Amino acid sequence: MGGITLVSAVAGFSTTVASVRKREQEVMAAAGFSPEKIASIMNREDGARLAMRALGYGSVLAITGVTLIAYLGWKLSGANNVCYITLV
Repeated sequence: MGGITLVSAVAGFSTTVASVRKREQEVMAAAGFSPEKIASIMNREDGARLAMRALGYGSVLAITGVTLIAYLGWKLSGANNVCYITLV
């Protein structure tokens, strides 16, 4: 069940990032930016790359935080192994 959720979340995020990347230059051109200005902006970090980097950092922080909370809960409960936790 978790695998299906993960795959659907990654697919949804990837689709959104791909559509933003495709439309980014079109929106800037429609906003009145010159081709030179668009080229200089696109040479910097584009929105899709920034979003992927943010997703990576967010994922690492979320996994680390949940792991730390679970570990602290396990140690504070006084359980020696997982069997003690599942019996309670």
